[in-house]
Amino acid sequence: MVLWKVLMDISGLGDHNKDHRMDLDDGTDDEMEVEDGDADVEASEFKEKVIAMLKERNFYEKRSSKLTQEEFLYLLSRFNIAGIHFS
Repeated sequence: MVLWKVLMDISGLGDHNKDHRMDLDDGTDDEMEVEDGDADVEASEFKEKVIAMLKERNFYEKRSSKLTQEEFLYLLSRFNIAGIHFS
């Protein structure tokens, strides 16, 4: 009898088989606002900056795996100075 009462109390709390993860959604979609023109310009400027860094010491035509350790560290330091950081 006591077990039946406990089960009835629990079942009264709600549908225990229902997936409650979806209940956390408030129904609104959060969207990022991106202005197409600005994103393209920023990407283009970044690409130009990277290409300029690579051409500075003739690294543009080289593969990173073919650089000596000293060349690679120099290039990495030049990127860091330019504000481009790798992690």
